[in-house]
Amino acid sequence: MGDVNDPFYLVKEEIQDSVNKSKGIAERLERLPEGNSERGKYAAQIVSECESVFWQLEELDRATAMAEQDFMRFKVDANELASRKRWTATTKTTVSDLN
Repeated sequence: MGDVNDPFYLVKEEIQDSVNKSKGIAERLERLPEGNSERGKYAAQIVSECESVFWQLEELDRATAMAEQDFMRFKVDANELASRKRWTATTKTTVSDLN
């Protein structure tokens, strides 16, 4: 694991909070009966939250690619870069499933 002060981990934590928030909204949406007026509101919140997360994940992918090109400068080794790529890919799948 990298340095906790590494910006990747700060952004990762924010993204994970957003994913958890989206999951909570999705769970509330699933409990609502069809035709409930709140369903549209919750669905819109999920879409908005997921769009934001996807954008943040794309930014992390770009930052990881930059670090991969010059890992000595960014002090990130190949294993750490692979771990970051796996996490963003897994998180994208999770968010896609929510959306």
